[in-house]
Amino acid sequence: MARRLLLIVVAVLLVLFGVWHGEAPSAAEDPGPAVVLGARMGVNEGVAVPRRLIEQQGLGLTEIGPMLVEDAKALNALGSQWVRLNSVTHPFTNQREFAGFEAMDQWLRIVQEHDLDVVVVLSPWSGNGTARQTARYVIQDESGWQDWVRAFVERYDGDGVEDMPGLREGLHHWEVDNEPDLKNDPPGGRGDPDFCTVAQYIRVFDLTEAAIRQADAQAKVLNGGIYRPHRPQGQAYLKGVLDAVGDRVDIVSIHLYADDTPAFLRGVDNTLALAGSRPVWITETSVSSEPGETQQAEKLEAMVRGAFDRGVERLFWHSLNDPPAAAKRPVGMGSHSLYHHGMVPKEAAAVWTRLATGLGAP
Repeated sequence: MARRLLLIVVAVLLVLFGVWHGEAPSAAEDPGPAVVLGARMGVNEGVAVPRRLIEQQGLGLTEIGPMLVEDAKALNALGSQWVRLNSVTHPFTNQREFAGFEAMDQWLRIVQEHDLDVVVVLSPWSGNGTARQTARYVIQDESGWQDWVRAFVERYDGDGVEDMPGLREGLHHWEVDNEPDLKNDPPGGRGDPDFCTVAQYIRVFDLTEAAIRQADAQAKVLNGGIYRPHRPQGQAYLKGVLDAVGDRVDIVSIHLYADDTPAFLRGVDNTLALAGSRPVWITETSVSSEPGETQQAEKLEAMVRGAFDRGVERLFWHSLNDPPAAAKRPVGMGSHSLYHHGMVPKEAAAVWTRLATGLGAP
């Protein structure tokens, strides 16, 4: 891609500049090449407008478009290669709220114009609002669900059959729903233990995975990101899913929200032990900046380096830009982003950029 080539050219020029304008360091002083991690780093909901803001201000596609462009440019500036399209924020990726392809088409055109790679979450219901939309985690019309998945994947797989007009390249990474273990056992035990059981999730996965592969022979299928792999509940749920579906999960997806780095790394180790030879992607992780921007930045660096040192293949931060106060929920992750609202960078953004680009690395 053009942006990848540009990064390579910049790196070469920096090396040449050092050779022409100073003595080459001795072997003992040579720190070696900077590690560039951007191709492995992404942002969950990185190109997105908060749903509550859309609803409160009555925003249409015309107003949303420039906001998405601003986000995409920010991801480019951060050096991130990936963005995760989450059915929590984007109603056009869940069947329950789907109202046509127009919004998805607009989103993807903007993302591809900025050379970003994509993983898409497909859900029968809203990714985190499932219990508000159905009393049972059971698809009533299984053939209708599979028809919808096939049509969605076919439009964006880039095989020349019924593709989106103007599609630059196909999408091939598909995640089946979001945080099933959290739906089964939310914090505080306020959920229904018979809702989104391992067996129920496996049935949804089976139907979805089969439909994805029927439409896209190149597909890489991810399980829905497991919310608590660092805790016994999440670890057991993940084991149950992986034992049942085997290699039909191409990439193991987890979410890791742990305030302390040892707990975060424990979740990584737990997952790697269960994943076997399958790649592991942390499709959501973050910590709040409310205790302090420097503390958030230091934890971010420890998490990214620790995950990649252990063999994690991709890591996505949640998320790019804190929502405005009017769009924040009473509880949630309104201060976990790399930017304050208004695209004001936090210290974490500078650390992320250094890790992604290798520029300014010690």
